[in-house]
Amino acid sequence: MSFKEKAGNAGGIVLGGILLLVMLMLPIVLIFGAAELSVWALDWLPSTFSWTFLVTVILFVPLAFIPAARGVSGNGIVIASYIFGAILWLWAMAITYSVWGMFALILGLVFFGVGVVPVAILAVLFEGEWMAFGNLLFLIVLTFGSRGLGYWLIEKAALRQIVKDHEQAQKEIIIPSRRL
Repeated sequence: MSFKEKAGNAGGIVLGGILLLVMLMLPIVLIFGAAELSVWALDWLPSTFSWTFLVTVILFVPLAFIPAARGVSGNGIVIASYIFGAILWLWAMAITYSVWGMFALILGLVFFGVGVVPVAILAVLFEGEWMAFGNLLFLIVLTFGSRGLGYWLIEKAALRQIVKDHEQAQKEIIIPSRRL
């Protein structure tokens, strides 16, 4: 084997090793970045929550009482539920990271990302942070309650439209009578 072939093989091995290190470091960098993002987001999460909550309560909930506007209301409430869910997830990440550290955060993220919320609940329970525990539970109920309400309103709007279309189709059908 010539020197050129040996150098080419060594270059391939070095490049493969570098790629392997990058692939191993990428999840670590992403987890540390997500942890820092969640702590950074603590500054604007309360205002995002307040605006979303106010728009939902002032705009979308009253629209739900108007049968023709239930679809719009339901879609708005579902969108708000996803914003509440994102706030819950980011806040749970920040709590887990600040109370129990990176190991607990990684443990929570291993469970498809949603494990961060139960880990945060355990962290605040063991630390005796009852206000944070109540806030987490409130956000969980708000997230899934508003999502359920929104989908229920969308379903009601769809059923109303089906009935309306059916009634319109019945009016358009003309059946001639024949005598035999």
